[in-house]
Amino acid sequence: MKRRLFIGVSFPDDVLAFIEKELDTLKPRFSNSVRIVPRENWHATLLFLGDQEEQAIPHIREAMEEGLRLFAWEPISFDSISYGPSKHTPRMIWWNATESTSKNLGTARDILAHELEARGVQWEHERRPYHGHVTLVRLDEPPHDDALFISAPASCGAYSVDLFASELSPNGANYSLLYSLEKE
Repeated sequence: MKRRLFIGVSFPDDVLAFIEKELDTLKPRFSNSVRIVPRENWHATLLFLGDQEEQAIPHIREAMEEGLRLFAWEPISFDSISYGPSKHTPRMIWWNATESTSKNLGTARDILAHELEARGVQWEHERRPYHGHVTLVRLDEPPHDDALFISAPASCGAYSVDLFASELSPNGANYSLLYSLEKE
């Protein structure tokens, strides 16, 4: 049986509470054509692995353990809320990681990709430079305003890198945590 998998970074409750408060200030701007991503689904995706056979999961766990064991972890920092992925065709509202965090997480993504390839795990590689973000809102239609940029700085030193299974439903995705590596 295949499962839709991804590796993402999860954050502690105080960081989630901060962004929830910031998001609450934005809600009056929203029409009925938005879907707010539930707090329990907030994460920064490192690698979307797509549909994988169950027997690939132990190899993915090994790749996470080995690849991230010696990685130079830095605190994760965010700086703003804006439309994403591009201001020209926004489909979401993102909480954006700083440039240095995106660079650091991009390196983690590349290390994970190398370790996964070494273990024979196959997926469609993302070729663009990594841009760290957390999707907060999905837009069902283009926004009525031209720009959205709100300063929303926050940092955390404690977080986890997690392997999730994602099950799609008409109400959105449901995530199941399969494996977690804590970073403190």
